[in-house]
Formats: sequence, C-alpha cells, structure tokens
Amino acid sequence: GHVLQASGHNRVLLYSEGSNAILNIVLSVLLVYKLGILGVALGTLAANLLTSTWIGPWQACKYTNTSLYEFITNSIFTPILAGIVTVIMVWALISEWIQYTNYYEIILFSIAVFLVYSLEICTLLEYFGQNSSQ
Repeated sequence: GHVLQASGHNRVLLYSEGSNAILNIVLSVLLVYKLGILGVALGTLAANLLTSTWIGPWQACKYTNTSLYEFITNSIFTPILAGIVTVIMVWALISEWIQYTNYYEIILFSIAVFLVYSLEICTLLEYFGQNSSQ
C-alpha cells in the first residue's frame, strides 16, 4: 500500500482497501452468527487474503517496474526472516532472566525484540540492497 501511495497511485489503493473493508464487514457479519468472535477474525482474514494481500503487491510491481521476486525478497521475506530470528535470539538470550509473570517483564521482552529486530532489518536491507545493485 505504501508503494502505491508513494508512487501516486492512490486510486488503486482506494479500490483495494475499499473492497477489503466492504468484504470484511459482509463476511464478519455473516460469520459472527455461526462462529462468534472467531467468525469475525476469519472474515477479516478472508477479506485481507482476497484483496489487500495480492492486489497491493501486484499493483506495486506493475507501477514500479519491479519484479515480483525482488518485491517479495525486499518487502516480505526480509522482515519475516528478521522477525523469526529476532524472537528466537531474544528468547534464547533472556529467557533465563525473565519468567513473564508480570507486564513489566513482557514489556522488557518486547523492547528487546524491537531493538534486535530493528538492527536485523537494517542489516538485511543493506545486504539485499548491495546484492541487487551488483
């Protein structure tokens, strides 16, 4: 969505997010009666999968002349990889000291994850940025 907005293609983003919102409301209302709050969650998930998850990347690649591989590598793979590595690293490093019995320990864990994640994202983006320019 941000790529479309930054490149001046707000109308495409408007249609994508508008259809997401309408579909989300319809599916959530239909599913809430049978499944309760789980139905709302599933309606939201389905609406996102059917609209924003594929329309945004497809249109972003189209308007920026970027290959889908490059888009997935830089915009999706890198943050997910960094997130997984971050949680594992921080959990392994501080699980001996934090027992997660109160909100302060959870907040401390979250801050540690954020700091490590930020460092990893910068490092991975620098790495992939250097490799794509060669």
